[in-house]
Amino acid sequence: MGTVKRQSGALNSVWEEKYSRQRAEGLYIAEDGREDRLAFPSGVSLFEYLERGDKDNFIETLLKYSKDRLEPPGKFRFSALRSYLSSADFADLNQGALSTRPTPSIIILDERRDPIDTSTTTRHWDSDAYLRYPPQGTNVSTEELDLCQLVQRLTENRRLNGAERRTLYVSHMTSSCAMAIIGTAPTRSIPILRKFLHNHLLSRTQFRISLSGTYTIEFHIPYFALREGPPSLDNRRKGEDDFQAHKLLPLPRPGDEEAYYYEAQTSFLLTGIDERLYSVICFVDTFFESEQSRDSYLDTTSPLDAPSGGSLWLQYPVWNPRQYALAVQSHRIFQAREEWTALINCFVERLKYYERLYKLPDDPMLTRTSELTEAESTIRLFRDQLISTIRAWDEYYDSYGSLYEVESVILYNWWQKYLGSIRESVSELRVLHELMAQKLELFKSMRDGLVNASAFKESAEATRQGNKISILTRITMLFLPFTSVTAFFSLPQLPQSAWLWFAYWPAVFLFLVGTVYISREPELLQSVFGEGYSRQKPCQF
Repeated sequence: MGTVKRQSGALNSVWEEKYSRQRAEGLYIAEDGREDRLAFPSGVSLFEYLERGDKDNFIETLLKYSKDRLEPPGKFRFSALRSYLSSADFADLNQGALSTRPTPSIIILDERRDPIDTSTTTRHWDSDAYLRYPPQGTNVSTEELDLCQLVQRLTENRRLNGAERRTLYVSHMTSSCAMAIIGTAPTRSIPILRKFLHNHLLSRTQFRISLSGTYTIEFHIPYFALREGPPSLDNRRKGEDDFQAHKLLPLPRPGDEEAYYYEAQTSFLLTGIDERLYSVICFVDTFFESEQSRDSYLDTTSPLDAPSGGSLWLQYPVWNPRQYALAVQSHRIFQAREEWTALINCFVERLKYYERLYKLPDDPMLTRTSELTEAESTIRLFRDQLISTIRAWDEYYDSYGSLYEVESVILYNWWQKYLGSIRESVSELRVLHELMAQKLELFKSMRDGLVNASAFKESAEATRQGNKISILTRITMLFLPFTSVTAFFSLPQLPQSAWLWFAYWPAVFLFLVGTVYISREPELLQSVFGEGYSRQKPCQF
């Protein structure tokens, strides 16, 4: 370390003790071990199943490998991973195979070796040789691969190739690609990759560090990205109940172009034996388009680092694994912040416009109630996704922040730049979350007001209809004696006598009085028709 020291954090002391110095030779040899049959219950390794093309046994062996007796069955614990890998096709991994199935948008594998020989001492990470002018490395290989080439490269002897630092970038990962990566991994990495892939499929914000026999730095950052124009259809979602990874942004204003918000996620895994030999896997799924700078990742003159989104130069790679993971974290959280900001700002403008047009009550088709319900659901979705990212980072830094509290003041100050950028991004996400929380309360009250106004309108309409029916009933009751008596006196069975009609008006009068009296005394009908007759308030004349 540098000559200037400071008090280091607890986790940093653990790291320095375990991973800063070169470890036992057997650990390096194990990085090329894929066919340790004794490690598998069936005596057949994942790599052998991959070579045979036995997908069913591959999946079962993967889910049962290194399983604790207290764990639930793999069928339930890794159900998302099982379902995902079941859609893979080993034919995609064969050279020259023609497939109509989805393929990764781009696969970039970068391998290199640190030319500085430090076999007996720790590396001076705070020196200019690593911070300002890091070496490009030896045995450098940066290339775009297809699935077949990826399998071939990952099965080569890593120590002979001099691939101390390996980074694998996959845009728009597929199940066949995932099976190729985990099937060619060293045996010790299978549980790590299994958990990483499963977490990626769950699309939940997570930041995690493990310092067991080997170390693991992992994070998953899902977010939403807004894009205008017709929706981009991603065929990776075919066969999943036609569920699309995009939705129309609600409440468009007059003249607004059609806009959709898409699912997007960055998943990152860095795992290694020590600070010399480690591997990086980065999945970037956008479901709408590839990253705009992806062509520059393979530029022959000045290629850029793919996992960091082109924010780092491959001519000056970051060799320190913790620093590299922190740099990628910083840039990817910044990317999520910018996408969130663009989406929320556009959505808020639509919400404000709708607020100005808001009025009561709703139309007969309940159009505004439907619009408000959809808007409220979208606001809640954005609010919950934002708070999950904020909480995940807060919990991660509270638990593992001391890992970046190094003794060297120079290195500490350098890393604080990345941490400061992350804190700034998280602070911006807090502002967006608070904005969504406020809008959610407002639109809930607007929707409730609209529902109450509609209910009041319907109640008033029902009351008016009831009054009209009451008037009609009264008129019917007044004419009932006339029609009934007239019908009786018109019977042909009665004698045709002029005196008969002298009794007509008294009969009408008596019938009318009786009808009015009975209508005002429903208890008489109760006694006639029994308990089943419903008592109602008599009509008032």
